[in-house]
Amino acid sequence: MRNAFFILILISATALLNNPVFSQTDTSKTPVKRPKYYIMETDTVPTLLLKPDSVITKKKKVPKIKKKVFYGFKCKKGFIRTISGNNVTIESFYFLKVWKDPNPMIPDLYVWDISKNKILKVSKIEAEKKLQYRVLNGPYSKEVNGNVIATGSFYVGTMHARWALYNKEFILLDKTTYYKGWPREAKMSYYDGEHKKIKEVMPYEYGKLQGDYYLFDEKGMVITKGQYENAIKVGLWVDFFPNSVNRKREIKYPSDPYDKETQPIVQKEWDEKGRVIIIGGKIVPEGSKQQEEEDPIKKRLKKSR
Repeated sequence: MRNAFFILILISATALLNNPVFSQTDTSKTPVKRPKYYIMETDTVPTLLLKPDSVITKKKKVPKIKKKVFYGFKCKKGFIRTISGNNVTIESFYFLKVWKDPNPMIPDLYVWDISKNKILKVSKIEAEKKLQYRVLNGPYSKEVNGNVIATGSFYVGTMHARWALYNKEFILLDKTTYYKGWPREAKMSYYDGEHKKIKEVMPYEYGKLQGDYYLFDEKGMVITKGQYENAIKVGLWVDFFPNSVNRKREIKYPSDPYDKETQPIVQKEWDEKGRVIIIGGKIVPEGSKQQEEEDPIKKRLKKSR
């Protein structure tokens, strides 16, 4: 019985020694099995996207704004300073570095005459004057005694974009928007589908006929020109002979659009040979002294003497 008790104690001790919970070192050569994955608890949703501050990007080079380049043309800066009494007037402007002919269909062209040091408005640019003219292109401003009274811009010798007039207190007096010489609100018709051959220019401001009217032939020569004010013809209207710069007729309308009493009158009219046939609404007899005095050739001869 005593032997059986010792055998039971020996078996229990052996079992305790083989239990890994109580052993300090694992003498077993069998490798410990590790889990193939781990479970991690978090309050955010994992993503593969990178934050903006973690992505390395190259800064884009900001293109440099070319100085003295307007509407794609290289320009030079000019200014005119004039003194009249106590008033000092300064005009600042730009002109084309390389000559470019303005649109010949535009009635009003603007150039800087370097021989006179003045900005001129001309109807056309003669070939012999190109040496003394500079075609305006780019911003323009005019100030008197440091006060800006006019601002605008030119496009190859024509008024372009917004033009504004101010008083000495810089209060806006008037403004007009142009597009390459024509009022932006003007309604234009063309001879061709490509809109290159202008037929008629109807000037509009705030929905009413206002400004210079033009009618052209297919070659771009003026047939009729005049002016509207508040949708009424005013001042002098001129008709030209086809394919010619010679005037055919001058009709004078009242300068005041609200003048209902004064009737328009044919101020002058010529025949195809350039002889005047009507003056002041009255027919001029053929071969008369009055007709001879109005002969354009004789007038030119008198001027040349």
